[in-house]
Amino acid sequence: MDTMELRNKLLKYINTADERVLRIVNAVFESYRESDTSEEEIVAYTVNGEPLTRKKYIELNDQAEAAYHQGNFTTHEQIKEKFKTRGSH
Repeated sequence: MDTMELRNKLLKYINTADERVLRIVNAVFESYRESDTSEEEIVAYTVNGEPLTRKKYIELNDQAEAAYHQGNFTTHEQIKEKFKTRGSH
């Protein structure tokens, strides 16, 4: 079945469908449309309150993971030591 035949078949179904079926079909199309724009959806915020899209969030996560694998991190013990010496002044 080619695209045109499929469209015609679906139109026949839609034209004779009851409200329940129309709501289901509408939900499918809405979900499909939302998936096309999901990379632009705001999924998180920075500590400064700046919005992050899904794409930017994944990019920043990948950068953080790469930095970790390169040894660019501070251990729990290092942080405890830093604050221990600060508190004694």
